[in-house]
Amino acid sequence: MKKLFVLCLATCLSIGVALADDAKKETKKADKEVKVTGIVTDPACAKSGDKAKMTDEACAKKCAEDGKLAFVNDKDGSVWSITNPEALKGHEGHHVTLKGHANATDKSFHVMSAEMAKTKASKETKKAEKKG
Repeated sequence: MKKLFVLCLATCLSIGVALADDAKKETKKADKEVKVTGIVTDPACAKSGDKAKMTDEACAKKCAEDGKLAFVNDKDGSVWSITNPEALKGHEGHHVTLKGHANATDKSFHVMSAEMAKTKASKETKKAEKKG
C-alpha cells in the first residue's frame, strides 16, 4: 500500500511540474511585446470590413464613445479588441503602429504605445526629395 501511495504522489508531482512549465511558456509568449500596423476603429465598423467607415475619424470617435475600440491588422485583416482603449484616445479612425501584448486566445491587444503609421506616400516623397 505504501508503494502505491508513493507512486501516486510521485506521478502527481511530476504532472504538476510539467503543467507549471507549460504555463510558464505560455506566459512568456503572452508577455512578448509585438509591433503591428493597422486601423483603430470601433468594433462595428471593424467587423463590417468597409475601410471607408473604419477610417472615418468622426464616425469612429462617435461609435467608440461607449469605451470600446477595435484594431484591424493590415497584415491579415484580423480584428482585435483593445483591452485599454484609453491608450488610443485621439487615434480613432487613424492608421497606426501599435506596440503591445497580443492575446491570440481571445483576440485582444493591450496597447503599450501607439504612433501614426508611416505611409508609402511619405516614403516616396522622401526618396524624391533626396534625388531632387
